[in-house]
Amino acid sequence: RLLVLQRAVSHGASLEAVLDSVVDGAQELLGADIVGLTLATETGGRPVLVASRGLPGTLDAYNTIVTDVHDRATVVGALWVGSSDAERVFSDGEREALAIHAEHAGVAIREIKGEKNFHEAFHDELTKLPNRASFLESLEHLSGRRAGLVLIDLDGFRATRERFGSPVADELLVSAAERIVACAPTGATVARLGPDEFGVLQQDASAGEVEAIARRAVEAFDTSFRVGAHDEEIELSASGGAAWASTSSNDLVRDASVALYRAKRRGKGRWELFGAAIQRALLAHFDLEADIEGAVDRGEIRVVYQPVVELRTGRVAGFEALARWEHPRRGVIPPLEFIPLAETLGIV
Repeated sequence: RLLVLQRAVSHGASLEAVLDSVVDGAQELLGADIVGLTLATETGGRPVLVASRGLPGTLDAYNTIVTDVHDRATVVGALWVGSSDAERVFSDGEREALAIHAEHAGVAIREIKGEKNFHEAFHDELTKLPNRASFLESLEHLSGRRAGLVLIDLDGFRATRERFGSPVADELLVSAAERIVACAPTGATVARLGPDEFGVLQQDASAGEVEAIARRAVEAFDTSFRVGAHDEEIELSASGGAAWASTSSNDLVRDASVALYRAKRRGKGRWELFGAAIQRALLAHFDLEADIEGAVDRGEIRVVYQPVVELRTGRVAGFEALARWEHPRRGVIPPLEFIPLAETLGIV
């Protein structure tokens, strides 16, 4: 793995590729299922998670070991590995091997960590906004403070890219990012989280302020875009999911994601704020998911037959077999509600 790391540097690989080589090497070296690499930003402050493997939503690793990453005599980050297996124990030899790997990693990062490359590690090259790594760092700074999060997804953007081509789509993304930034209050963190997804994080925000951000962001797409060499007019909508809480950052992201999912199910150009109603619907969905597993064995799924009639003669030409779920507590559940769930779970 050290040869792979050195080869990446000598061949002029990007900083992102080198960072990936560092975590891949640590994972292979120690056979760990959880690996993370953090680096300090140029302006100081807390280290940012810049590369990881197997990192779950909530870290629950046993016997985690950490070693510093140095730039000469200065600590610039940390490389850590862990395992979700409670029986996994890292030996002194493995600790030493990780320290040696981190030493080589520090040398490799120093050789390519020009100002441009380091900036690319924490910012999106196209929109110049902070990327997911920077956004996750901002979430870690919440420390139980009441904050609001708005996730914004561009509706049908993949089809837009396929229709107009990548150059126009990239220009459209830049314009979309500018509109979202204009909707965010001063001090908020706006980041590009994925190919067509953005996030707005506002600390010390009220529920009303979070709703206002989501509404403004979605309404900002009511006006069409003019992009391309021919100033082509393109219609593009966005959906938003908002959450407001003083709980953990993981809960905040989960709630906003659920709200975004609910908004997109209602159609394009909508937004939702996670609240008690969505939470009740989510719990009901989980209950339904648990109940459907044994519904067939309990005899709750029955078949009804709907006649197929020839309109000209009025003769019954056949029958259509339809499934009905008679839930013991909720009564008859419509097929449109439980069939997609059964398909998702692989029951049908």
